[in-house]
This record gives sequence, C-alpha cells and structure tokens, in this order.
Amino acid sequence: SLLAPAPDHIVLWNCRVANAEEKLMDDLLNKTRYNNLIRPATSSSQLISIKLQLSLAQLISVG
Repeated sequence: SLLAPAPDHIVLWNCRVANAEEKLMDDLLNKTRYNNLIRPATSSSQLISIKLQLSLAQLISVG
C-alpha cells in the first residue's frame, strides 16, 4: 500500500530542492563565470529563444 509521507519528510525534501535550486542558479549565473556579453547570436539585437523542460519523478515504494 502507498503511505503518505510524514510532514517532516516533506520539509526535508523541500530543503533539498531549495538547496539544489540555489546551487544550480549559482553554477549557471555566478558572476565569476557568467559573461552576459557572450550570446549565441550573430548580432546583439537578435532575439534568443530558450526552452527548458523539467521532469519530476518520485519513487513511492519498492517491494
């Protein structure tokens, strides 16, 4: 049977997600690594479209 997660597990999971999100943002946009002058475009006025797809999977029970 599937059991609902305990509230303390939800808080812990949310903390892990927040830490992962913060680390990702820091890795991608760190001022020492990120240069906003570098763009994948032929001119500075050309618009750039960015598509991002995320998936979330949760394993409830094995056995």
